[in-house]
Amino acid sequence: SVFRSVIERAGLTLLIDCQPVGEPVYVDRPMWEKIVFNLLSNALRYSPSGGVVRLMYDGATVSVTDSGPGIPPESLPHIFERFYKSSDSGGMGLGLSIAKYLVQAHGGTIRAENAAEGGTRIVFSLVK
Repeated sequence: SVFRSVIERAGLTLLIDCQPVGEPVYVDRPMWEKIVFNLLSNALRYSPSGGVVRLMYDGATVSVTDSGPGIPPESLPHIFERFYKSSDSGGMGLGLSIAKYLVQAHGGTIRAENAAEGGTRIVFSLVK
């Protein structure tokens, strides 16, 4: 709901696919919200008007995919570094480094990839 007005103003579509959780996943709720908030904020920023942002949740794994231009392959290993500057995609700021820190604090992992359908996908998994 936090993103609804931003999505509508930007002319974007947000698709949410949440699968039922089979067993409990214990998380620090404020940390969890910060992770998802940071990832959705980035996806919205890099998706062009008319684009689609996807949020998929399956148990303890979440992926957020934007419909932007993607990240240059040489920059992918660095996007979780604080204030990393890519020659093509601009600055990365703190959001992704904070998300990585919070995921790791849960004992989880996070990775970035260029999605086959275009854009960038960030996937994080937490320990069940």
